[in-house]
Amino acid sequence: MTRCLTILFAILLAAGSAIAQGCGDDDCMGLYFDTAATVPGLYTTGPMEAVTAYLCVSNCTEGSIGGWECEIVTDGDVIAPSWTCAGGGLNVASGVGLFNVGVGGGSLALVPDGDVILLATLTGYVMSDQTEIRFYVDVYPGSVTFSDGPGYVSGSDVNTVVECVVHRPIPIEDFNAHINVPDNRENVEATWSEVKDRFQN
Repeated sequence: MTRCLTILFAILLAAGSAIAQGCGDDDCMGLYFDTAATVPGLYTTGPMEAVTAYLCVSNCTEGSIGGWECEIVTDGDVIAPSWTCAGGGLNVASGVGLFNVGVGGGSLALVPDGDVILLATLTGYVMSDQTEIRFYVDVYPGSVTFSDGPGYVSGSDVNTVVECVVHRPIPIEDFNAHINVPDNRENVEATWSEVKDRFQN
């Protein structure tokens, strides 16, 4: 009985800790609130709080990025949003949240800082700590290169393209980053209580 409880506790603990971790997969694109790509959720504490988010690729198998595509869909209100592409990248897409960015190869390509390559930075303001915002990272609409998700072109070989895995901080949800959205820690704690009650009774 004790062994069963230990195993269940380990599973539930892993589920809770996964909420705050970055993506461990190769070529993982996600939006984070730190440049190390480990914080996909943010909670504001006051009115009109300034926020900064970072679109990143972690564990880039090609070692550098010469161009990239994706769409960022925002569900909620970021006030005065402004995107800046890293490395002086030129975004030729027209439309909110659309990115078809050329950077360049060789010495112009984006390279990792640790395991993470920064693609773009978002700045803006959040009205209050009750404002919930969800971000979705998706395939660039009408892409002729990628079919199922965002991706990038190798910085060392323009003929090499890589479709990215998209990071989801909470497995039971479909968004990729969030501001002020309640996570499932409470559900994990409640479930653990139910498990203990069930095995003790």
